Amino acid sequence: MWTPNIRDLEGPRYIVIATAIAQAIDSGELPPGSQLPPQRDLAESLGVTVGTVTRAYALAREKNLVSGEVGRGTFVRAGRNIGQRLEFRPAAQERTVDFSCYRAPIAGLGDLVSASLATLAQRAAFLPLQKYPPAAGLPAHRAVAATWLGRTGLSARPEDVLICAGVQQAIQVALATLAGPGDVVLTDELTYPGLKALAALQGLRLVGVEMDQEGMRPEALREAVVRTGASVVALQTTLHNPTIATMSLERRQAIADVAEELGLTLFEDDAQAAILAERPVPLAALAPERTVYATGLAKGLSPVFRTGFVVCPPSLNEALSNTLHAMTLGPSPFVGEMVSSILSHPDLDRVIERMRAIIAERVAFAVELLGPDRVRSHPASVHMWLSLPPEWRPLDFEAAARRKGVAVVAADNFATDGVRPPGAVRLSLSPGAGDNLLHRGLTTLKGMLDSRPILSATII
Repeated sequence: MWTPNIRDLEGPRYIVIATAIAQAIDSGELPPGSQLPPQRDLAESLGVTVGTVTRAYALAREKNLVSGEVGRGTFVRAGRNIGQRLEFRPAAQERTVDFSCYRAPIAGLGDLVSASLATLAQRAAFLPLQKYPPAAGLPAHRAVAATWLGRTGLSARPEDVLICAGVQQAIQVALATLAGPGDVVLTDELTYPGLKALAALQGLRLVGVEMDQEGMRPEALREAVVRTGASVVALQTTLHNPTIATMSLERRQAIADVAEELGLTLFEDDAQAAILAERPVPLAALAPERTVYATGLAKGLSPVFRTGFVVCPPSLNEALSNTLHAMTLGPSPFVGEMVSSILSHPDLDRVIERMRAIIAERVAFAVELLGPDRVRSHPASVHMWLSLPPEWRPLDFEAAARRKGVAVVAADNFATDGVRPPGAVRLSLSPGAGDNLLHRGLTTLKGMLDSRPILSATII
C-alpha cells in the first residue's frame, strides 16, 4: 500500500496528505491509473482520522488529480497540468518563531470539532433558547464535565461543578469571591502572569511563597500566613507554569495539612490536567472542603474552546455561582453542548494520546539540542524552563532572541513583588504546525546560549 511520508510537511493534516498525493503523482511514484489506498487503511497507517483522509481525497479530486469510482476506489487521473497540482495553500512566509505563547500542536482536532458541530446542529432546537442559562451551566453539561474530571483523580458531583470561559475566568471568579480589595493572597513566588494581572485589576496584593523543586514549600506557607495574616492561597500543583514543578502526593498532603491547621482556603490552578495520563491526585481530593479547583481544555485540547471547569466545596457554591452570574449571566448553552459532545466522543482519547506523543517528541528533541542540564521539562508539557548562563540577564536574552526572530518569556514576567527572578526563560514548544519552525527556533537559542551577549553602547 502506498503510504506517504508526511513528517516534514507543515499545516493541517488533510492539506499535508493532499500535498503528498500531488508530489507522488509529480514524481511518478503514483502513475496514472494507480489506485490510492482505502481511506480507513491510510488513516490507520498515518495515525490520523478517517475524516482527515476523506477531506484530503476530496481536495485532490477538486484539483482533478484523482477520480473516485463507487465500489472500486480512488484512482490517479491522467493528462493533468503538473504545474498546478501543488496550489493547495499559499507559500509559507519566514516569520517569528513564537515560543512565548501556547498553541495546540494537534492533528485530528478538526475532525473532532466537525463531528461535535454536527451534533450541535441536531440538538440545537432542544436547548433552552428562550431564557438565560443557569449561572453555573446546564445540568447536563455539568454532569458530562464531572465525569470527565474523574480522569484527574477528582471525584466531583455535577452540582459542585461550575462551567466558565477558561481557567483565566475561573481565577477571576475565585479571586473576586474569596478576597476583597487590599487583601493579601499568597501564591507561588514565580506564578502565572494571568494571576498577577487579575490580582492587580481587583486591587489584591500578591505575596510570593518560597518554592523548591516540587513547588510551594509547606514551611514557607505557614510562615507567610503568620507574617501576613492571609487566608487565601492560589497555587499550582502539577506542571507549574513556568517552572514545570509537580508536587508529590506527600507534598500535596503537607499543604493540605497546613491549610487545615491554619484555616486557609486554597485555589488550585490545574490547567494542564487534561494532557497527563498519570499524575498524583489533585490537592482538591485531599482537602475538598478547603479547595476551589480549576482546570480547562486549553492545554489538553485547544485554547479555542474557552471552556473551564470549577469544582467547589458546597459551602462556597452559592457565592461562586453568584460571582459568575454577575460576570457572565451564565455560559453559552451552544458552547456547552459542543464541548459536552467532544468530551463524550469516542475519538477524544485517541486525539489526546496523539498530542502527548507529539509533545513528548518535541520535548526530547529540545532537551537533546539545548542540553539536559539547562532545561527543566516534562514529556507531557509544552512549557520548558530554560536556565541561562550567568552572562545573560533574562530580559536581555528575551530582547536579543526577538531580534533574531524568536519569542521567549523572561523569568521577570513570572516573579511576584520582591522576588528576584532567576536566570531563566520559558519556552512553549508549539510555535507552529510542523517541526521546521521548532528546529529553527531552538537552533537559534542554542547559538545564543553558547555565545556571550553583545553589550549595549556605553552612555557618556
